[in-house]
Amino acid sequence: MQIFTNISPDIVAPLDEYRRWVMSPSVSASLEASLSRKANPHVEGGRAEEPCSDSYLMGIDHEKHIGYPLHMHGIDLNYKVVARNSQRVDPSLLSEIRVRDNELDDNLQTFLGAKFCALKAYYPSQGHIGWHNNWNAPGYNIIFTYSGSGDGYWRHVEPGADGLKPNLEKIVHVPDAPGWHCKVGYFGSKKESDRVLWHCAYTNEPRLTVSYVIYDQGIWENMVREIRGA
Repeated sequence: MQIFTNISPDIVAPLDEYRRWVMSPSVSASLEASLSRKANPHVEGGRAEEPCSDSYLMGIDHEKHIGYPLHMHGIDLNYKVVARNSQRVDPSLLSEIRVRDNELDDNLQTFLGAKFCALKAYYPSQGHIGWHNNWNAPGYNIIFTYSGSGDGYWRHVEPGADGLKPNLEKIVHVPDAPGWHCKVGYFGSKKESDRVLWHCAYTNEPRLTVSYVIYDQGIWENMVREIRGA
């Protein structure tokens, strides 16, 4: 994974516009109220970081893992996701979610050459996305994350020749940076055991992640240079 904070202003501008809406007092309060209606044993039991722990990672059935995270305390605001399960959010937000979703994707997908947006996740305090590897949707990823003060983190296992089982000695712990930062890297399929990337994230404050997937390595490399303003 490459991680950097020097993001082009042309990218930050639409991200900030979206972030200001999601993290506005009324919208964030509504999203957190929706989250509170869904039981979360890890948060309620005082174990909010457990899905990002070493023991949780090693307790996964690695061979049968589906790729998606099994535990998440947050809301994916991709309109196609909330539209399938509108009970996850206040119905009065659905129309605005669709408008904001389309605006951000129109701005960034065209700029990035991305095929689709994999995630637009709002996480409250104690928010998390448990260990998983996305091998159900392999590709070159561009992941933008916003944190107010940097009180959160990302963890991943460096890919290698260890097969499908993650090697705890290769865990990389990356503290969030205040403001926007970007992570870029390839998430391999199950058939690419040396490129599988197990990862998770946790936060002690509201956090926003927007990620896109590109299938062509050349386009992805060019876009990484564009994002960095190089």
